[in-house]
Amino acid sequence: MAGIGFKLNQIMRNRTIAGDILAFSYSAIVSAGPWIITSFTLWLLLSVLQSSNIYFNSAMIYSSVFSSLLTSGILMVETRLISDLIYAKKYTYIFSEIVTLSAVMALISFLAAFFFFTIYSSHPLWLKISSTWLLISFSVLWITSIAAVSAESYERYILGFIAAGFMSMTLSYIFGVNFGPAGNIYGYAIGLNVGSAYMLYMIGEYFGFTLKISFRWIRSLMHYWQNVLIGIFYYLAIWSDDIVTWFSRYGEEHLAGFRFSYVYDAPMFVAYLTTIPTMTMFVLVLETSFYSKYRTFYDGLTSGSTLSEIEMYKYNMVNEMKNNIALVVKFQVLVTAMIFFMNEFQVLPLIPGVSKYIFRIGLIGAMMNGFYLMIMLLLLYFDFRKEVLVVTFFIACINPFLSNFFLTWVGVKAMGFSFAITFTVGVFLAYNILIKKTENIIKLEYKRQKLDVLQTDVVVMENIKKYVEEQ
Repeated sequence: MAGIGFKLNQIMRNRTIAGDILAFSYSAIVSAGPWIITSFTLWLLLSVLQSSNIYFNSAMIYSSVFSSLLTSGILMVETRLISDLIYAKKYTYIFSEIVTLSAVMALISFLAAFFFFTIYSSHPLWLKISSTWLLISFSVLWITSIAAVSAESYERYILGFIAAGFMSMTLSYIFGVNFGPAGNIYGYAIGLNVGSAYMLYMIGEYFGFTLKISFRWIRSLMHYWQNVLIGIFYYLAIWSDDIVTWFSRYGEEHLAGFRFSYVYDAPMFVAYLTTIPTMTMFVLVLETSFYSKYRTFYDGLTSGSTLSEIEMYKYNMVNEMKNNIALVVKFQVLVTAMIFFMNEFQVLPLIPGVSKYIFRIGLIGAMMNGFYLMIMLLLLYFDFRKEVLVVTFFIACINPFLSNFFLTWVGVKAMGFSFAITFTVGVFLAYNILIKKTENIIKLEYKRQKLDVLQTDVVVMENIKKYVEEQ
């Protein structure tokens, strides 16, 4: 992320309106561009779910959803692994690590698909092979794309996703015309493979194409095991209400094992897209104004600044953090409110019929999810992994429970309430932890950092002023 911050600071250096607009656009492209491209493709597919090509729709939705679940923990560790290697200037290890992680993720995806099709063995062989390939292709793309961001060629990064999206749609159409549903799935998977190959080329070109057997990622998994669980629990919290709904009386099964809830999936998916402003603004403020205060504070801790100076740095950092959170929240609330009322007055008829009730609540839930992600990443910025793990595990447990409760006792008009309540509770808990931790960050850092000071020479005082007065 440091490369993105450097680029954004360059753009915003003169503080002109044009520069601010360009920086916002750049932040949107980097933070949400790949998601926008892949989501747009998925939305096109969701819009034709009622078509006869149920094989393609089923394979596409399940592969995209479960690839995100399967890679969630690995991605959280991968980002730390790459950051550590860049910080240590061990660039030649990066390409090998990503290739190895991609191979491991491909194997995990294969085993997951094999397990699924072992249970539901009635499907034709071509569907089993093509769906497995599609799942592997999605998983590998997520692994390689995360690493490609560190190559700091963001324009090429976005172009790579555009090319992958274009190739996927084109090949899927051409192969589908000639080979039917199997061709649709194979064509889309090949397009994703092109995207992954392009990302790997970016990584190798920037860090070197050194390829050797490496197991640093295993050490990273063991060292950052909390990050693995955080990623898994967070994505379970996101998708568990969907899965519960799929297997409720509101779900449908057109193919064995492939269940959906059309009345719920479509409005919630559109609601997710409304959080793009949160992602964009968060990256913009985090990597510019906040990071400078954050860096000054930690430089002060490690460079021998006086206590009064460190307290001033802390005050500036925490105050900037609160202001940035408030700015992001206000901006997202405004966007969400606009979309809500536009939909209510049919100015923007996104969702028709009964799904309109779900979309209303989905907007709130998606907004709170965006806020939770922002606060979770800030906590991880300060390396409060244990606290994030506890809260994320909690919301991963309550979302399916609440979802089942509302579906059983209320019905269709309560869909989305579990998601909204879950992340509202998560935001409340995580924000309070963040504020409490950052207010005491000086004492916490001196306790957990490895300082060149003997423990016998350190006295921790809760109230120095009171101690001095007593003396």
